[in-house]
Amino acid sequence: MRFWKYVTVLTALAIVAVGCAALGGRSDDELVCDVMAQWETATNAGNVDAVMELYSEDYEGGGRGGSTREEMRERLEQWLPRMAEREESIINTTEALPTVEGDTATFGPVMYQFGERSFGMQFKLAKEADGIWRIVGTERAETGE
Repeated sequence: MRFWKYVTVLTALAIVAVGCAALGGRSDDELVCDVMAQWETATNAGNVDAVMELYSEDYEGGGRGGSTREEMRERLEQWLPRMAEREESIINTTEALPTVEGDTATFGPVMYQFGERSFGMQFKLAKEADGIWRIVGTERAETGE
């Protein structure tokens, strides 16, 4: 009888340990990188809805991308299908790095190449009240090129 109590207690402890690791095991740097990997995948697939799920309701961007979340959606609805048609269109996050400070982060430079034209973008993210990192802003990045 004592054996089964021991097994039950060990099993319960193992379940709790695994659950805690799953909830808090990833660093904020890793979580920011996960969001941006999802962004890259959805962008390359031309999936505007999936891309916009990663943007905060409080998004404020600059430049031609749109200054509000809705303006960004409109821009992406025009831009992503055209990008998918052009073989020379490339989005590259391999050199981009996260910088996390508390509940805010930057990620970049994300490099865009469209034929002869290329530029870098810096993404701003925030950990929102629900604990999820979302994109809250974008701006041109200094790339040294």
